[in-house]
Amino acid sequence: MLVVGSGCTPVRGQDFGTATARAKLRPSEVLLDTGRRYGVVASGIGVTIRSEPDPSASQVGTLRFTQIVATNGEASGADGQVWRQISTGGWVPRDGLLVFNTLREALNLVVELRVFSGPEIRRPGGPGAARPLLPTPTRPTGPRPAGVASPSPTPTKPAAPSPTPSRTPTPLPVPSAIASAGPTAPEPLYGVVLRGGTRQYARPGARPADRPTLEAGAAVAVLEEAVGPDGQRYLRTDEDVWVPTDAVRVFASLPEVTEFGYRQTLEGLAPGADVDPSVQPALWLVHREPAFRYLADAIGQYKVVVRVAPLAEGLIGAYSFPDRSITISNQYVDGDERVVAVALAHEATHAWEAGQGLRINTVADCFEAELRAFRNQAALWERFYGPNGKERPANQAEADQNEVLRLIKQDPEALKSRLVGRYADECGYQGALPAVATPGPGGTASTSSPAKPASSASATATPLAKPGGTVPAGAKPGGP
Repeated sequence: MLVVGSGCTPVRGQDFGTATARAKLRPSEVLLDTGRRYGVVASGIGVTIRSEPDPSASQVGTLRFTQIVATNGEASGADGQVWRQISTGGWVPRDGLLVFNTLREALNLVVELRVFSGPEIRRPGGPGAARPLLPTPTRPTGPRPAGVASPSPTPTKPAAPSPTPSRTPTPLPVPSAIASAGPTAPEPLYGVVLRGGTRQYARPGARPADRPTLEAGAAVAVLEEAVGPDGQRYLRTDEDVWVPTDAVRVFASLPEVTEFGYRQTLEGLAPGADVDPSVQPALWLVHREPAFRYLADAIGQYKVVVRVAPLAEGLIGAYSFPDRSITISNQYVDGDERVVAVALAHEATHAWEAGQGLRINTVADCFEAELRAFRNQAALWERFYGPNGKERPANQAEADQNEVLRLIKQDPEALKSRLVGRYADECGYQGALPAVATPGPGGTASTSSPAKPASSASATATPLAKPGGTVPAGAKPGGP
């Protein structure tokens, strides 16, 4: 009921008191706990670490290409983009990292990125570690069970460290237990598997996990150690499985484990064989293709020496039957690893066949052995670039690989003619040399009648119709 003249007045804001002043929240104060995740820097220019999730915040360090960093949360930054919080302090844009749930997955990507990079990165010791502008924050301590040792904190790095991480990282003793990962938990230790075929267990030393064995170089975050029923020690990893302690080398920092893991991955491809480090990335390319893995395995199985040395112009690789060694030309080893990989597949075909007991008793045997090697060479090139080879070859070596692939698919008789012209002396052929079409620059063909090549010590993965230079005497195929 409305009563006229009752003295009602308008409601005023001050009748409810004054508003309470509240400080505006910073982006980093609203944090989504994602648990520990591992980010890989995939950008060649690296990523800048900021003190807050804000592009205008102070820079506190940088992460370089292929570096792994542990993160434990994310927030919406001042720019409206998502930022990742680094577990040891600082923030980076989420789109600057490729993030994985496990350290093993992160290192797998690092290996692939480095293999496909330039020689200064793909060789062990590659890109340098982070260059912090301020001292590295100490790791949070958090509560720990009684009697549990803490991993060593990350030491403060100087302003201008060496451009590459240490090549001889020092392993740390494994603690008897480590608190589970989380935003306030200490950093775990990090391990690298030392030998291939390492089994994983659902419980320490019991109930093998339904997972494949780990290869040498696999990386794990170590969360706990326990003694199994067999009396041996086992480590629990970030994938909630257990591995034997004596199969893992443990480190305190991610840069150390990344570099050691990369080296161990490449060196573990051919255990016991002397393989030049410059060729190891190409061997990794051969090994990762299931259809060609037996060729990579043959190098370790038969202890084939793989060296880098000068070869005649145009020669990419050579195999010596007497001492079972492969030579890769130093002219190509710093180029595209795919070219070196197909040459390695060609020469490893000879090594595998020699190890299997192949005897070259006739001229036909010799030519057929070369034909099989060229087929493997072409098949691997097709795996890299498809059925027509590389669309725009960057140099003559790549054009030559395209031509070999074309001949295998379209003109096998021409390929056989080139084999006769190229390997006549090596195979002891005394007949007339056929006229063959030779690939010119860019892969175009011209016709010529090649002279017999000079006496060669080995098979080569070079243009079939081009005479090769001389190689040390005494390696004419004559049996394993």
